Amino acid sequence: MKKININVKADNREITPDNYKEIQKAFENINIDMEKLAKAALLAISSAIDEINNSNIVIDKLYSKIATFSKAAKEYYPLLQAGMDSFSETEWTVGSEFDYDQIVDFAGMSPEEIDEKMMAYYSCNNYEELFSEIDSIIEQLPDGYSDQMKTIKDILKHNINSYSAVLPTLYALLDYSYTTAFGREETPQYAKGNIIQKDFEKFKQDEIIGIYQIIMLQTYKVLLDYFGYHTFNDGVDKTDFSRSSVVHGRYNPNRMTMKQFMQTVVILSSVQAIGE
Repeated sequence: MKKININVKADNREITPDNYKEIQKAFENINIDMEKLAKAALLAISSAIDEINNSNIVIDKLYSKIATFSKAAKEYYPLLQAGMDSFSETEWTVGSEFDYDQIVDFAGMSPEEIDEKMMAYYSCNNYEELFSEIDSIIEQLPDGYSDQMKTIKDILKHNINSYSAVLPTLYALLDYSYTTAFGREETPQYAKGNIIQKDFEKFKQDEIIGIYQIIMLQTYKVLLDYFGYHTFNDGVDKTDFSRSSVVHGRYNPNRMTMKQFMQTVVILSSVQAIGE
């Protein structure tokens, strides 16, 4: 509000014909100043009312948005959970670049149907979404490891069907990413120490409050399978697909599939995302 100072000089002189005009002039100046003050006050009050009205509009809109969001969230998360219930029956995880809204569509689908959807998603437009996950991994990894991932990208860009040659390296990067993302810098003994199993059980005790927690549980589940104990007794043509069988050469490369390769890229991206 604009501040207006009114200065009135007064003395004890009597009103006489000689000073009458001077006194009259002083009263006229006071009236002018009071008029200015009144106008300024009206402007200030009007401005304040406008601000209050505008604030009320903003608040009303905000409350409306909050109410809409709350309603949408209450409707969305049960759908998301239903989709994740079906998704959890597969060996897929949710990559950092994946469109989460698509999970809702998985509700009620069989693992085979979800496999088909995921394969189509990561294959379309010359594997655009798959390379988007790879680029995200490259950004998250430190020098050396990032360079290794860039080399993998170059190989795949040249020939995507060379995936069997890069799978062992992807598992090495996954090993590194998990241990660093969760503060486990020591050499892990996954099979003997059950490190991931303990992390998984601890995490399950926490209250599931959002998409992060839902996705993380699925990531742990797949990690347990990949890094769990697998025997090699059945030979390279029958062993399970896992970190140990691939890294130790106990899984015939001819058995490696595009789906297995994609799932390995995606879980590496998932671990990078949840470790941030």
